[in-house]
Amino acid sequence: MNISKQAFLILAVIAIYSCKKTPITSPGNNSSQLDGTYSGQLFADYKAVDAWRTGPINGNVTLSFTNGNYGSVTDPVKRYFGGYTGTADSGRYTLQSNQLTLADPLAYPSLFDHDLILNGSYSVIFKADSLILTKTIYGNDYIYKLKKD
Repeated sequence: MNISKQAFLILAVIAIYSCKKTPITSPGNNSSQLDGTYSGQLFADYKAVDAWRTGPINGNVTLSFTNGNYGSVTDPVKRYFGGYTGTADSGRYTLQSNQLTLADPLAYPSLFDHDLILNGSYSVIFKADSLILTKTIYGNDYIYKLKKD
């Protein structure tokens, strides 16, 4: 094989490997890899503390990521003793390794469990078109199982 063919093959191999996408959970990833709209379910499991006396909560969720910003709607709004379960959240997000940090700057009335607001740090699992966000606060689990639209 002559030198020009070898050089071409080497450049082709470099080009192919440099285009390989890194998984969403690797450190230093670009948050824009999350960009898009996701729909699915929220499950709040009150295993330890149920101050609002709701029992487990299930709700539909739509979550959008665009250029470091996020917005979400959890519905339907369900009334119960002390408040409601539906929320509309928005703010900025960052992704580091397998941690997604959401920062919602809005103030909310104290009529419901504020841990239902998509805000704070979540563990992230991202596979193909599925996104799973989880956090545990005071022994209670909040899990979002979403699929990209």
